[in-house]
Amino acid sequence: MNIEIHLTCRECDGHGSIETRTSVDSYSERECLECDGEGKESIVETYDSIADAQDDYPAASGFTYL
Repeated sequence: MNIEIHLTCRECDGHGSIETRTSVDSYSERECLECDGEGKESIVETYDSIADAQDDYPAASGFTYL
């Protein structure tokens, strides 16, 4: 079965944006391009059950059968 696995974005740590230092005391913020500003990523993998997917992705925030 195909299972969609919901993960926290690794690029922005789930914040949806990335802060960049532009000078000594100045920062700029931009939307994360990896998650489109949502703070979450989804991947689709094939598993026999959600329990099997949970074994491989214990930090996932959710699973959905497709």
